[in-house]
Amino acid sequence: MLSTLKGLLDNSLNTLGIANSDNLVDYCLVRTLIGIKTIKAISEEILEIH
Repeated sequence: MLSTLKGLLDNSLNTLGIANSDNLVDYCLVRTLIGIKTIKAISEEILEIH
């Protein structure tokens, strides 16, 4: 899953004309995963899932 997401981010940045974007892709991947983990934690708290 991570490699697929990384590929999508890389393709998106290349489409925008940003080449050699390895560091930017890694940064975007970390920011995306932080958002997913935050949403998951909030959802679990609301639904009282432990």
